[in-house]
Amino acid sequence: MTNEFRTLELECSNLVPQGPGYKNITLENQVCTVVGAVPGQMTVNGLRYLKLSFIYEWTHMWRVSDRFTTYHALMTSFSHPHF
Repeated sequence: MTNEFRTLELECSNLVPQGPGYKNITLENQVCTVVGAVPGQMTVNGLRYLKLSFIYEWTHMWRVSDRFTTYHALMTSFSHPHF
């Protein structure tokens, strides 16, 4: 996920506060309802979203790759008969 989200800027579709009585509020006084939003911004950084939502960072990407490589190496060595 970090590989996909690291370059994303997620656009907000819902800001708060909004509705009756909030017509004259500027963007600086509103915030997006998505985790990781920063007040006054219409987008949410993809890596910030992953970190705050799932406690997952760019450096964690290699954990999955290392596990796959280890698993593949073990399965390959056990699948070949040893003479």
